[in-house]
Amino acid sequence: MKYYIKNKFLQKMKLIYQNLPDDFNLQIQQLELVFNKVISNQKKELFQLTVESPIQINFITDSEIQDLNFKYRGKNKPTDVLSWSFIDKDLKPHELAGELYVSLDTAKKQSTKNNIPFNIHLCFLITHGLLHVFHYDHNTDQEEHEMDLVTQEILNKL
Repeated sequence: MKYYIKNKFLQKMKLIYQNLPDDFNLQIQQLELVFNKVISNQKKELFQLTVESPIQINFITDSEIQDLNFKYRGKNKPTDVLSWSFIDKDLKPHELAGELYVSLDTAKKQSTKNNIPFNIHLCFLITHGLLHVFHYDHNTDQEEHEMDLVTQEILNKL
């Protein structure tokens, strides 16, 4: 099932959800808030897109994300979220500006282990992945600190 969310700050960018489970109890409005908060925190030069460029979020299993993690990162284990940014490309109409893969299996395990409601943890993972699409990273302590601050700022607004 696909859901499309248009963003009020950037009319030409939207989210596309793939494989949203039927029993998924996270409200689409909550995801729209996450998306709007991430977009509103970005520097305008990062998203001067002239075409309709969606970001796709794929909800997948541990097995599927492990395959992607091995193929693209050389790590043969599941992870919670993987993301790719295509913002720097010369995008053609309807080409993806970014792609996220979220393992619902890992997200559920992490939320249970850390005693965090699943919906809240999923918002964290999606925020984290979206920030990667907009070129945030955590390769250094400084980058990690900045990304953590922006993530908390966004989640505190929800």
